[in-house]
Amino acid sequence: MAHRELWEAVLLDRLGLSGRRRPGGLPVSGLIKLRDLSNNIWNADKLFILTPDAASAHRLVAIIDAEDWGDEKPQVFEGDDVDQALGGSEEGQAVVTVWWD
Repeated sequence: MAHRELWEAVLLDRLGLSGRRRPGGLPVSGLIKLRDLSNNIWNADKLFILTPDAASAHRLVAIIDAEDWGDEKPQVFEGDDVDQALGGSEEGQAVVTVWWD
């Protein structure tokens, strides 16, 4: 919250694999969270941070590195990657991802 001006939304999630076991089937490992919800566990390990622009994303990466949030180097995604992942995005938005455990 100390850097609220740098982000618009945050999601902690675990994405399933894009491949399927068979045509029309469920995504491989895509329902791990569903499996664990009855035990009140949100089985997720990747933090996704939506930023208003690439400059904010890179400032967040510097903070993440300085504060040592995790073992994985944060990544910044921009342009078509963000637009496709969000199903449409505002001009210039970027996404920062970092493994969270």
